[in-house]
Amino acid sequence: MKRTRAAMLVAVTALLVATGCETTGSSEAATGTTASLSLSQNRPIMHEHFSASGTVSTRFRRPVTLRVRHGAAWTVLQRSTTGPAGRYRFTGLSATVPHTYSVSVPAVRHAGRVYRAVTTGTKQARPVHQEAALSVLPAIAQRGTAPASNGAARNVVVARFTPARPGRGVVFYRQLADGSWTTAGTAHQGGDGRAYLTGAASSGSWGPFKARTVGRAGAATRYSAVASDTWVPAFGDQFTGTSLDPAKWSYRVGAASSRQHSKNDRRAVDVGGGTLNLHVRKDPSALATKYLNAQISTEGTFDFTYGMASARIRFPRGRGQHGSFWLQSPAYGHYPGDPGRSGAEIDAVEFFGKDYPGGGLANFLYYTDAKGNNVKLGDVRPSASSLVPSSDSWWNSYHVFSVRWTPQGYTFYVDGRVLATSTRAVSDRSEYLILSLLTSDWELGHLDRSTLPTTMKVDWAKVWQPAS
Repeated sequence: MKRTRAAMLVAVTALLVATGCETTGSSEAATGTTASLSLSQNRPIMHEHFSASGTVSTRFRRPVTLRVRHGAAWTVLQRSTTGPAGRYRFTGLSATVPHTYSVSVPAVRHAGRVYRAVTTGTKQARPVHQEAALSVLPAIAQRGTAPASNGAARNVVVARFTPARPGRGVVFYRQLADGSWTTAGTAHQGGDGRAYLTGAASSGSWGPFKARTVGRAGAATRYSAVASDTWVPAFGDQFTGTSLDPAKWSYRVGAASSRQHSKNDRRAVDVGGGTLNLHVRKDPSALATKYLNAQISTEGTFDFTYGMASARIRFPRGRGQHGSFWLQSPAYGHYPGDPGRSGAEIDAVEFFGKDYPGGGLANFLYYTDAKGNNVKLGDVRPSASSLVPSSDSWWNSYHVFSVRWTPQGYTFYVDGRVLATSTRAVSDRSEYLILSLLTSDWELGHLDRSTLPTTMKVDWAKVWQPAS
């Protein structure tokens, strides 16, 4: 008995579907399919488990096959089926050498229609060893609502693991006098791979320390090298008494091009209650409404090259002014285009007020380019709010703001937590300290005159340098 042409077409189509081939060139045209593939880790740690997942454009359950390439050939690793929405996921993958993966989706008939086979593009996993670095910082953690001695501030140990695994546990160890090690604390990696141990109030050397990341998802534990506190105090002022110490500080006075309606004046500076008090206030001697700003520096009395500079500050709340702790070079701009020789302006912190866009807390770097123009780097840091409890603020409490300056770059901290880093505009010149509260012409429109005088309180300022 002769078979009809239609019956033969159905039989051929079934055979092609069964073998995963496309059905083309017939009156029953096949429908195209697309598929995607991604890996949960493109750089997994050695032996770390990761997954492969993606989506097939058809919205019904469909077979999928995960393959790995060995040379020119492909080997099947796992088989699975998509969900009703076309999503799939393969788990439990690991590697110690680079692997290339793809997912194949065979042709299939569904609801009276034929869907073509498709293969995803390739994705590669390149396993890496996790690196661990440890640094012990001086006493730069001291959040609180009242003035306090710098001797009550706390050291901070920072462990950083690369690549980062947010949430992965970290254990800190401290070496005892007899050479044995004891657990000093535990923490978890943040999104940048850093974990922190804040110690008790400490003076002198602290440590040695080491840290390890907890083994997880197949990845082995990883130890850091041993590190100790090797910082030596180079400068400090607790601002006791009732006047500024002239052996350490001088007043910066006069106007600036950006402040035609205000000027630096020593009448805006006083010391009392255990703090340096920097004010913005009305100028009582001006016929028109003008303002007095506060600015002091260690120019001519103290400067340094490389180290950690810190100040414990409580900023005023309102806009229309900005409080700052910064470093400046006496040779700024003398060698245009060369911040190493000229030095740079290093703004450890600036705060522009509660309602300033992005939260108002910032770090900046300035240097002059080859044409002598100022170049500004850095920005307001919206992420700064994550470094303090939600009930806290830059104006309710004192916080320690620091910059670590090395030949390789800068790291900015809030209470020992990293806020930002930069490897640009690195100064190789000695720099002096500046503390200021200023109102510039561009921000005067936001100044609430009813709150004057406003006050920025500085509890202490200090500089440490490495013992070496």
